[in-house]
Amino acid sequence: MKSTKLNLLLLLILFPFCFNASYVWALSATATVDRNEITPYETVELSVVISGDGGEVDTSVIKDFDVIFLGRSSSLRIVNTDVTRELQLKYSLSPRRRGTLTIPSLSVKDGSDVIRTNPIKINVVESAAAGGDDQVSGDILMTASVSNATPYVGQEIVYTFKFMAAVKVYKARYQKPSFEGFSVKELDDQKEYSVVQNGRRYSVTEVSYLLTPRKDGNFTIDSGLLTCEVSAPGRSRPRSLFDDPFFGRVRTITRSVSSGPVRITVSPLPEYKGKGHFSGLIGKFELSLEADPQNLSVGDSSTIALTVQGSGNIKDAPPPELSLPDAFKVYPDTPEESIDSGTVSGRIGTKGKKIFRYAIVPTKEGRFELGPFELVTFDPDAGRYLNLKAGPVSLNVVPGRDDEDMRIHFSSTKDGYEATVNSKKNKVRLTGHDILSVRSGLDVLKPARRMSVQVFILFLLLPVLVFTAAKVAGGRRRRALSPAELMCRRADSLLKQASKIINSGENKKFLRLLYRALVSAVFARADRVGESLTYEEARALLEASGSADDKKNNDKIGHIVELLTQIDSARYGGAALDEENENIFKQVRTQVKWLCSKQ
Repeated sequence: MKSTKLNLLLLLILFPFCFNASYVWALSATATVDRNEITPYETVELSVVISGDGGEVDTSVIKDFDVIFLGRSSSLRIVNTDVTRELQLKYSLSPRRRGTLTIPSLSVKDGSDVIRTNPIKINVVESAAAGGDDQVSGDILMTASVSNATPYVGQEIVYTFKFMAAVKVYKARYQKPSFEGFSVKELDDQKEYSVVQNGRRYSVTEVSYLLTPRKDGNFTIDSGLLTCEVSAPGRSRPRSLFDDPFFGRVRTITRSVSSGPVRITVSPLPEYKGKGHFSGLIGKFELSLEADPQNLSVGDSSTIALTVQGSGNIKDAPPPELSLPDAFKVYPDTPEESIDSGTVSGRIGTKGKKIFRYAIVPTKEGRFELGPFELVTFDPDAGRYLNLKAGPVSLNVVPGRDDEDMRIHFSSTKDGYEATVNSKKNKVRLTGHDILSVRSGLDVLKPARRMSVQVFILFLLLPVLVFTAAKVAGGRRRRALSPAELMCRRADSLLKQASKIINSGENKKFLRLLYRALVSAVFARADRVGESLTYEEARALLEASGSADDKKNNDKIGHIVELLTQIDSARYGGAALDEENENIFKQVRTQVKWLCSKQ
């Protein structure tokens, strides 16, 4: 009887939990936005909260906005006897046009269960008026543009984004577009200046990327996204030294701005129908020729230098077509190049020169004309092929002394031998002690030791055996570097570059090197190769590569993400670092060493 009462009591206690569990884990989802009215250069933050075991959200149905995934977080709440598990997914939406846009109903799928969220209307206007107390619309803006929206395949263009801030910005985080279909290089000459727009002064940070289209067609460069924190209205002046977000004394709000998509139409190069061969150079180039000396003797050498210089894909410059008379032997030298990417003479792009040198040796006398030498390039501004020419240059070759018809007569004298050349009294005296004495007699005829066939074959094969052994030994020593080793080497190289400019005043370049070094080490920790990643991606990679239950490991991950945040805030937002350059360098070096030591 007592046992029956105890079982009944336990059943009454556990029954609510069983009921609630079956109710709480049912799939449900809601979609919300941080605001319903924005300007064309601002973004909306979409949050999808899923209650239950989780699910997948289909955002492909969103057509009026460019969508960028910001990250996810999960939580478990227990209120009285109710247990709730929630998964929150965040997205940044950039409007593609003005007017009333719609975030359609999104499907959330978990296994066979599918539910849908409610649609949401967003007004995109020239000047946002809504937003309540936290409205700071117009305080931060971002734009993107290209130097040429209709380039040819292989023609360099410049993509530039400008971040404009009229307020103090903290923890700025920039997520650049993917640049699909283009080769990309970030230019080092980041610019900072101030402008006045609509009566307000903005601090502008301008960053440029050099793009080279790899194929023809219509391309859209996705929106770049910059997320940052700004002071909430009503606290424009700090009350004390500690009124800073770092100490948690100033209330901030998170804002995101988008540059908007950029559309580019890439045209194929027209068919080349001229003489010769197209060099592959696209841009504006010049070709010049030098020869030194121009007067020489048969058997002497002269150096000719063909210089290709200009702006465009100068790195791909091939040697000009070289056609010389049969009277010359040609010995090419290693090309010399001087190339720079950035702002050169007011023009952004790649500019420089390549010098092709050849040593030529005449085998006949006479007067020769070298050239003209030709190089076919494509001028994208004119839209046509150009045949660059250099030369001709004249070389005068005279007979060498070794080419004279010499007749040498030898006669015996008491001091040795006398040689007469061309019947002239040019004598060469040879004394007996200059040569070995001639031995006579049958004793000099001694049989030579014969080499066996086996030894002879061994001598023949010895070089092959030595080369094969060296090749095998070298192959064992050399092996392909793993992604982790490759990224660790890159991180080490970037740190060495940063150490050379710590106190040079080039803070932007210094911070960029630190950021790239730390990102490379994060990729090394995950045994992957990459160039850039968001903070959420960095955290996810590090957590996936270690033990999530290790508190020390979690602290390390948090510190690494915080370092990335501080460095990016200083690069893009103009915020001062909390540490001196030497200290921040030591911190990055320590984290890089820790990340790479795990390999």
